[in-house]
Amino acid sequence: HPPGAPTVRITHLRLFDREADSLLAAGPIRLHHTQNFLRIAFTSFAFGSADKHRYHWQLVGVDPGPVDGGSRTEASYTNLKGGDLRFLVWAVNSAGRASTPVELAITIVPPFWERWWFFALIATLIAGAFYGAYRYRIAQLQHMQQLRLSAEIEAQEKERKRIARHIESCRACAEEQRRQVNPVALLGGAAVFIPAPAW
Repeated sequence: HPPGAPTVRITHLRLFDREADSLLAAGPIRLHHTQNFLRIAFTSFAFGSADKHRYHWQLVGVDPGPVDGGSRTEASYTNLKGGDLRFLVWAVNSAGRASTPVELAITIVPPFWERWWFFALIATLIAGAFYGAYRYRIAQLQHMQQLRLSAEIEAQEKERKRIARHIESCRACAEEQRRQVNPVALLGGAAVFIPAPAW
């Protein structure tokens, strides 16, 4: 502690304007994500007048830098996001001597939809949906290919049967022609000379 510097102490904690001083003695403060409206009160002790002290504070993770609160002894925060926060407060006397910062650790438990496992679950569901859609599309393409293949096989089978019927028809015609034998064929295919009658 710097010689001659004031000593700062956090005195009160309020959640939604309700007294929550008991949490100060419990060590690091852990709050539900709905308990995100805080008021932190503090004071300083020194040989000089306390009203001449200027207070500075910072909620690390929320305030971009130290806040010069002047003589105000209370810091208010609303709509805090989930996460680990550190509240630092210190005082500076009229001589410019600053106290050692007092720290208050605060953890606001984020809602389940802001947890890492929820994002992982959503990512898994989305990946599963894409994979399911991919598998469904592949199955559709395979089914369409199978239908086309079946249609081609059926068309080839019809053509084969048509050709077979045509060949069978040609054979039947040829057989019928062979059965219609002419006189030359009846004589074994040899030509016979028949003399002309003498008149």
